[in-house]
Amino acid sequence: MTNDNEPRRIVYSCFELMRRYYLKDNTISFGFVAASDIDPIKKEKPGNRRFRFYRTLVNNYFGTKAFAHLHDGNERLYLLLNRQQIQNGKLTVEHISEIINKLYECDFNFSWD
Repeated sequence: MTNDNEPRRIVYSCFELMRRYYLKDNTISFGFVAASDIDPIKKEKPGNRRFRFYRTLVNNYFGTKAFAHLHDGNERLYLLLNRQQIQNGKLTVEHISEIINKLYECDFNFSWD
């Protein structure tokens, strides 16, 4: 969006906001959707460039101690689910999957697999 071909500054700003929300509420979970590629050939490949880029940064920034990292089969939807909430049974992957699949209808076929 800034035409400088350097998205890390924007992504890290988003991560900093996520971190601040987590510090205020350590039961929170996060999710995001990577936009589709515009190029029709690249669009057909699984896991678009944006998703791969986001996945790498998310893994480095958040790690796996506090959050379970899950994504859909099309590799555009990425979830950081709070492990503590999963362990106390207050959050189930099945329930989240159901909500996402209803909310986005045919865009995602999210499951725990």
